[in-house]
Amino acid sequence: MIVSKVFFCLLVGVVAASSQEKSMASGTLTVNGTASTLSFVRTLEAQDWDMGPNHKFVQITVTKLFLSDVPVGDVEDDFDLSARGKEGTLHGLRLKFNKKGEVLSAEVYDKAFKGGINKMFPNGIHFERKVFNDKVISGKIGPGEPDDFASVKYDYTATF
Repeated sequence: MIVSKVFFCLLVGVVAASSQEKSMASGTLTVNGTASTLSFVRTLEAQDWDMGPNHKFVQITVTKLFLSDVPVGDVEDDFDLSARGKEGTLHGLRLKFNKKGEVLSAEVYDKAFKGGINKMFPNGIHFERKVFNDKVISGKIGPGEPDDFASVKYDYTATF
């Protein structure tokens, strides 16, 4: 279950938000030459699984950061994002951070990808952290260079 901690941030200032989503990001997601403006940002705290000591899975708290062209709302079901990406009603990124601020995983949502989603390895994501704590995440992301997956070319950059 996702805890309803929601905070938004700009590089120049911090805005605490209630349950509303704000336009507080600036970026672009380009998939096969079609650009979408990433202007909405939302963070949600959630429970997830990670490999712990002795190669056993342990439950950890993660922060999911969504950057999108439209508000994502209270997303408790990741399959909803994939469905919206497949329908073409959502173009965006989701990054999952651990408490240290390390990117654990990321996804790109767009109808060009099979199932509306492309999962990315964290080592392919360049995250320049400005602030990362339990109340604020701000910085800049990008792949460093355009990427290609299953004949789908994509590139993204965003500041939040």
